[in-house]
Parts: sequence; C-alpha cells; structure tokens
Amino acid sequence: MQSWQRHTDPLFVPYNVPVLSEDQEETFWRYWTEKPGTISLAGVLDGRFIAHILLRDHDPQAACADLGISLDPGFIGQGLGTELLLLTRDFAYQSLGIERITLDVAAWNQRAIRAYVKAGFRETGRRWIDWDTPVDFRALLQGPENQWLWEHVRIDTGYTIVLVRMCAQKTRSL
Repeated sequence: MQSWQRHTDPLFVPYNVPVLSEDQEETFWRYWTEKPGTISLAGVLDGRFIAHILLRDHDPQAACADLGISLDPGFIGQGLGTELLLLTRDFAYQSLGIERITLDVAAWNQRAIRAYVKAGFRETGRRWIDWDTPVDFRALLQGPENQWLWEHVRIDTGYTIVLVRMCAQKTRSL
C-alpha cells in the first residue's frame, strides 16, 4: 500500500496510507489482517497489489460480515472496484457461507456508492457521525463549487458527516 498513488482530492486525502517505517508497516498490516472475525483479501492485477478488502465482524452463525475496501487511487475510475466487489461478494456467498454483507460509506462518495449499487448493494439507512479528520471543511465549503457538500457535512466545534449504510443480501432460489 506504501507504493500506491496518493489521493489529491481533499475529501479523500484522509484515506492515503501514511508513510510508515518497516516496523509500523508490519504493525499496521497485522492490525488489519489478524483481527478476530476479520477476513483479509487482496486484489491483484497483473501481479500488482491494487486493493485491500476486509470482511470484518464475520459471524458464521448469523452468516454476515461488514465490508471495507481500499483501492489504489491509480486504479479508480476503471471499473476495477466494482469488479473486486462482485468477486468478493460471490466469494463470501459461495465459500464463506455469508448471506448478508453490510458497509458504511461517506454520503459524498458517489463514485463508491455507484460501484456498490452495481455490485448488488442497496441503501438501508443514513446516520450522522462525528469525524476526526484533517479535511478543512470550513475552507472547502466556502467555494461555490463545493456547495453540494453542505447536505453531507455539519460544522460545529468539529465535523459531523453523513454515512450511508448499505447491504447486499444473498438471494435464495426456491
């Protein structure tokens, strides 16, 4: 992930993986790959690691998990995120016995929401959460080109953003 391109859009800069020492990188990787109830998958294209996909809070009895995906910014906008979501969804259904996958996504991330919908996810709700972020929304929201963000962000002493809750449900045939 250290070799991935960097997000330059201020809304996505917080998703850049920080530059880490070798020890920090190992700790970071272990944190994401060795958590109980977490299944960690890699998206590889032509031998290159381009995505890290997590199925978190996997509950085999309830047949559900929560999805997280990180995609190298250099590969965004090529349909690869949607393809990885479809592959992950099918793998979860067929190999892990998962029947319901949930996720949360920032409401302003319309590109991701479109990919989730193409992969069979549907919106199930919205909620406001406090977000500790380096994004300077006060400055960002002053520009007329960013007025569309007002419906997704509140500014008080900190920032509160809207998360969209989505779910993909395995359909059972009769």
